[in-house]
Parts: sequence; structure tokens; C-alpha cells
Amino acid sequence: LRSDTDLSWKSTRVESVADKNRADAVVHLEVGGKDFPFLAEFKLKPTADLIETLSHRATLKNHPWLLVTPSLSERFVELCRKFGVACLDLNGRVWIRRGTVLVDRSPPANREPIVAASPEPDLFSAKSSRVARAFLSPRPSWTQAELATVAGISRPLLSRLLETLTRQGFVRREGSKRGGQWTVAQPDALMDEWARRDIWSRRVVVHQYSILVPSLEPAARQLLTAVGSSGLAFTQWFAAQLRHPYTETTVLSAYVESLPSPNVLKSLNAREVASGGRLWLIRPQDDGVFQFTQTVDGLPLVSDAQIYLDLLQTGLRGPDAADALRRWEGFRR
Repeated sequence: LRSDTDLSWKSTRVESVADKNRADAVVHLEVGGKDFPFLAEFKLKPTADLIETLSHRATLKNHPWLLVTPSLSERFVELCRKFGVACLDLNGRVWIRRGTVLVDRSPPANREPIVAASPEPDLFSAKSSRVARAFLSPRPSWTQAELATVAGISRPLLSRLLETLTRQGFVRREGSKRGGQWTVAQPDALMDEWARRDIWSRRVVVHQYSILVPSLEPAARQLLTAVGSSGLAFTQWFAAQLRHPYTETTVLSAYVESLPSPNVLKSLNAREVASGGRLWLIRPQDDGVFQFTQTVDGLPLVSDAQIYLDLLQTGLRGPDAADALRRWEGFRR
């Protein structure tokens, strides 16, 4: 355990690991001349279940538990906060609450990060996010074979994603390993984590167009007729308004696999502009955004989870519309 000018760590003795209620070590934190002992649990790959278990596990001599791991994700730090379990990693990330003492530190910016020998997959990369989208769809459960088919990713990557999603407490497996079903255990937490790590500008290219129409719905139907439903799905304010009316929108936005031809744009009286356009045609980095589309009043919309994500990082009261959609009892149903 590294020490610095503010925090001083030392390990006084190693405990037997034969008894699961015994610690791997007794670790002392010295802050401001005061000594704070902890029972340390060393884990290369902690799980959400472990953190909850530590919060209920009996302690020796009233020493609270401290989770020590090579690298802590924000997800695990949030779980430690929730269950009151102190944690630190080898990069310098620390969260501890002990009486009136609170330590909440991020890793130093100038330190070379320590990573696990086999780093976890990014749950929300372009292709990997297809699995998260499946678990946030209305469908309650999936077999691994079904997930592989719908996500269109390799079995080895899917296995790694499911292992990570399970360790972080987002999903759970029910039944046998071969024939079991995978279900989402914490949909709100999964949605929050995806939103926290999503970067809109990195996953889309937006083309804005000026259109002279009094109402967006006729323009949407005209676009659908001209382009076809294959490779077209409406999102953001317009889609949210159709799912759960919140406020009038002045922008019509849709994902498209390819931009319409000049003749189609001409038929829509659409002229490309740098900003301020009322029509947004969005080219996605990954076609997974077309997964789990839904139809409302004959118009194809992306999934509720995708609408929510697409609204969060845009203006025009997008975050307000996202919040209203998510608080609606019909969200994801």
C-alpha cells in the first residue's frame, strides 16, 4: 500500500484465510495523527455481491471492512458508498468514512495506472452496448445463445461481457449454466452507468437541415415514405413526445443507415445547415441503435433506453424530456 503526505498506511499482520469471516490482513490508516484499523479483504476481481456481504459480515474488535483491489471502477466505489464499505485500489483511489473522517480521493493524474492482467471489456463500447440495450429492452430474460444472435457479437466477447455485468451486479443468471436464463437485476443502475459513460459526440455524426414545415409529424411521415422503415428510426425529442408527451418539440431527429439522396432531400425542401436545423439526420457509429425499435402511430422509434441516452447530452430541454420519459411508468415497457 502506497503512502503519501496526507495518508499513511501500514499492515500489521496477516490473518488466516481458512475462515471466510477472517480478514486477509489488518490494515491501519493514519490520518492527522489518529490510527484507524480495518479488516482488509484483498480481491483481484471484486463483485457487487461481495461488497454487500462485507457490509453484513461480522468484524473483529469492531474494525470495519476495507476492500483492496488493483483498480476500482466508479460503479464499485458507488456500491461501497451505498453499503458503507471502505475501499481503495493500487492506483490511489480511496473512499473511507470512519466516524467524522471522510476520505474520498481520485487517483493522481500523473501516476501510471495499474490495470489488471486481463482488463475487463468496455460494457458500453459501440458493439458491447448491444448487450446492455438488450437487457434494457422490454424482454425480461435471455439465453446466452439468444443474446449472441441478437447482439451479433462473438461468443467469447459475450461471455466476458456477461461475466463483467454479473460481477458488477447489473444482471444475474438463473438456472443451469448450459440452459440458464439471464435477466437484468438492476436496470436503473445499468441505465445510470451507461448514461455516465456515454459520449454522444463520439458515437454519432449529425447532419442538420433547414425544413419549412408547420408541423413535424407530416415531415416525419414524408421522410419515412421517401426513405423506408429499413435503416430509419426516430429518436430524441420527437420520439420522446410520441412515447410520453412532455413538451412540444421543434426538432425532428432520426437515425439513418445512410443519408437520403439529393432528390429525397429536395422533396423534403431540406437544406443542410451548420446549426439551427429542424431536421437532424444522425449517422450512428454502430447499427445497434436500430435494435429493439418500436412503432408508435406507424412511425419507427428507437428503444426507450436509446431515446433517453440521446436526449441527455443535447440542449433544447433534452435532459428534462429524458427525465420525464424515464420517470414515466411505461418506460422500457
